[in-house]
Amino acid sequence: LNARVDVHSHSIDSKELIKEIKEVEKDIKKLDTLISKDSSEELKEKAKEICDYVNGRCDVSLVTHLTSAEEIIELTNYIGNNIIQLHSDIAEEEVKKIKNELPNIELVRLIHVASDGTICTDYKKMKYADYYLLDSFNLKTNQVGGTGLTHDWNKSGELIKQLDKPTFLAGGLNPDNVKIAIE
Repeated sequence: LNARVDVHSHSIDSKELIKEIKEVEKDIKKLDTLISKDSSEELKEKAKEICDYVNGRCDVSLVTHLTSAEEIIELTNYIGNNIIQLHSDIAEEEVKKIKNELPNIELVRLIHVASDGTICTDYKKMKYADYYLLDSFNLKTNQVGGTGLTHDWNKSGELIKQLDKPTFLAGGLNPDNVKIAIE
């Protein structure tokens, strides 16, 4: 998976819009597939259509593992998302290019955390971020995101106190453990 588009319902304050978005949920779910520079025009057009549909009424992220600023900038300019989640080990020079070219786009930077709480990303080298996302990393399979694994949230809490930006917590969260993770 190189990229996908997410509509962030947490940023929606209109019950009517939530209802409308649920009606196009099938299309949104279809976008949870490969979107890259070489993807079909139909897939990119569907992402753009959804972004145009919400028309700034909620946040739309391009979630990407791409490592080329040029490709990420091109996709963002075409689709019209207002957030980019960088889930790759992208070079800081490439991130700088993105920030310079798209100064009004917010960047979410991923920090990988192993189940024992070991931080697997050198986050101190990340110069360009509006937010951080702490997500579980499966050391055995090298899988990032979507692992269903939790990690030591106490250690994540310690890291969050050190970070200078708002931080999202992910990794194996579900209705039974989200309260524990927050505490």
